[in-house]
Amino acid sequence: MWSATPGITRLFGPLIRDCECNSERVRTEDEARALDDITARLSALFPQLPAHRVTDVVRAVHREFDGRPIRDFVPVLVERSAREQLTNGVRGAAAVVG
Repeated sequence: MWSATPGITRLFGPLIRDCECNSERVRTEDEARALDDITARLSALFPQLPAHRVTDVVRAVHREFDGRPIRDFVPVLVERSAREQLTNGVRGAAAVVG
């Protein structure tokens, strides 16, 4: 069951899962905080894009890592992939306009 932990995250709170293992909960909360930070950095890097577009891309990339047992590098991999997708989307839009 997914539920938000009050005050932990703004956008990714729903990704925080109640679980019996406290260390897993801490890892999940840390990951959710990292995703919020990634979204903020990418929104600043791509101000021409609507914030919801950046959030949608970050969430979609993060879902690609569902079920992966090792979570240590997930935020780094999510940020790289999301940045690449957003960059390609911006370049593609510029080519259409230009």
